[in-house]
This record gives sequence, C-alpha cells and structure tokens, in this order.
Amino acid sequence: MQQWISTKQLFTAAMVTFLAGTLIAAFAPTFSFLLTGRIVQAFGTGLMMPLMMNTILIIFPPEKRGAAMGLMGLVIMSAPALGPTLSGVIIDSLNWRWLFYILIPLAMISIFVGVKYLTNVMEITKPKIDILSIILSTLGFGGIVYSFSKSGDLGWSNPEVYWTLSVACLSLAWFIFRQLRIKNPILNLRTFKYPIFALMVVLMITMMMSMFSTMALLPMYLQGVLLLTAFKSGIIMLPGSIINSLMGPISGKLFDIFGPRVVIVP
Repeated sequence: MQQWISTKQLFTAAMVTFLAGTLIAAFAPTFSFLLTGRIVQAFGTGLMMPLMMNTILIIFPPEKRGAAMGLMGLVIMSAPALGPTLSGVIIDSLNWRWLFYILIPLAMISIFVGVKYLTNVMEITKPKIDILSIILSTLGFGGIVYSFSKSGDLGWSNPEVYWTLSVACLSLAWFIFRQLRIKNPILNLRTFKYPIFALMVVLMITMMMSMFSTMALLPMYLQGVLLLTAFKSGIIMLPGSIINSLMGPISGKLFDIFGPRVVIVP
C-alpha cells in the first residue's frame, strides 16, 4: 500500500480510522457496538505498524537500524508497561468508557502533527495488486485465528471449528502456492530460502506467542483467581513491562555493534 499511497496519506487514513473506532467504542450502547469499535481500531493499527517499520528501514542505514528498532520497541512496549496500571486506576475510579475518551484527543493531536509535518519516504510505483491473494490470505490467517479462538469454547470436534480450520488451511496453501508463482507477490515468500531468515521468523513467532499470551493470561489470573483489583494487577505487571521497554534501545545498540547472536543467546 505504501507503493500506492504517500506516507502522509496512509498515516492520516490509519489515524482517522483509529479515531473512528475509538469514538464508536467510547459511545457504544451495547457490546456489539463496542466490539465493532475495537475492530475498526484494529484496521487503523494494522495500517500503522507496517508503515512505522517500513519507514524506519527506509530512512536509517543498515548499521543504525538496530538502534532505531530498539527505540521503536521502547515506544511500543511503553504501552503494556503503563497501560495495565493506568487502566486499573481508570476502571477502579472512573467509568470504563474513559479508556476510550482519553484516546480521542491523543488521536486528534497525532492526525494534526502528521498532516503538518510528515513527508513521503516511499517511491510511488503503483504495482499491480493481486486481489485473489488478498482474499486467500484473509481467509487463511483469519480462519486460523477464528478456529483456534472458538476451539476453547466449542472444542475441536465442533463442525464450525474444524470446517473453518480446513478452509483456512486450504486457502493458506493456495496463497503460498500463488505467491511463489506470480510476478508481484503480496508477500515475498522466497526470502524463506535463506535459512537465517527462516530461523529468525520462527524465533520471533515463538517469542511473541510466549510474551503476549503471558500478558493476556496473567491479568485474568490475578483478577479472576486471586481476586485482586485492576489497579493491583496492573502494579504487579508494571516492573517486568518497564524492564522490557528499557531493554529495547539497549539491545538495539548491542545489535548494531555485535550482531544478533550476542543479543539473542543471553
């Protein structure tokens, strides 16, 4: 998409979408509207994350990308560092809608700053977009996530679960086959021919699964089993999250100096 739309336009579209989702969630009269708002927010966030990473890879030379990615990690991980504690304070003392009310002015400021100061860093080439690949990837990845999510409630023997998973796997297999055959793939899977890249992807998936599953389950355990308040559970999560944030720039600098092995093994 960055090869079709300028950086400023893409950033503005992502933030406006996120703001729209925040407004829907903030004033949602029912859970269905709240869920819809969160989905709209996710569309904006889904545009924002690749845009940020690609921009960093473009404007920083290879020898400085580690430090830049580390700084980005500091920014990203500051949310899980401060979010649970601040959210606990808000939920314990105010209404849950304030979780979204607070985001509205921040999103508006981000839109204003982006429109005023952002410049385009990508060359607009407008390559051909393969619509079938987009459909297949949506069915494949979305179906896997949905089937795994529903399996906890319905069980793996439920037709809704295994048929969704079957369609997802077939779509994903077709998607992979198509990406290896077409001239301008949506996702260039040929990079997996390099063993070091494939290994790093596996390590990243394993690490992210471990980290985010812990971040999701631990607050549930603290509040649902130990019956702690939202604020106390946030305080318990805070030290590890702060260390996680602070290690981003440090590990990025070490990566630039020593390479990945010295950083990953410890």
